Amino acid sequence: MEGLVESGVEVPEEIHILANEPFMIATTYNSYAINGFKFHTFSYDEGRPVQGSGVALVAQTSCFENGNNVDLVMRNKIYYGIIKEIIELNYRNKGNIVLFKCDWVDNRIQDKWVKKINLGLQVLI
Repeated sequence: MEGLVESGVEVPEEIHILANEPFMIATTYNSYAINGFKFHTFSYDEGRPVQGSGVALVAQTSCFENGNNVDLVMRNKIYYGIIKEIIELNYRNKGNIVLFKCDWVDNRIQDKWVKKINLGLQVLI
């Protein structure tokens, strides 16, 4: 990072904070709320009527259309997972990062594990 600073590139403060390693002690949670959303670990959800350990991530990927090697297109791909651990790292009291360790569903085969039910909801099968 020193090379970037020397070359005149402005490095955001957040990058400086993350470049310094966090404290060696991390905080773990069974439940975490942020921006109006509540997340739970799978072990926290076991036996409860309402589940909050499922997550979905929409990623934009490039692929060739219809199997040809000519037409490269951008598509959204949805990844589904279950939260196994919630870990918070403290970067020297200057910033915190929360990590969600997940087990991800193998979705290499389109819609193999996902089923649409009434009202457009999707469930993992």
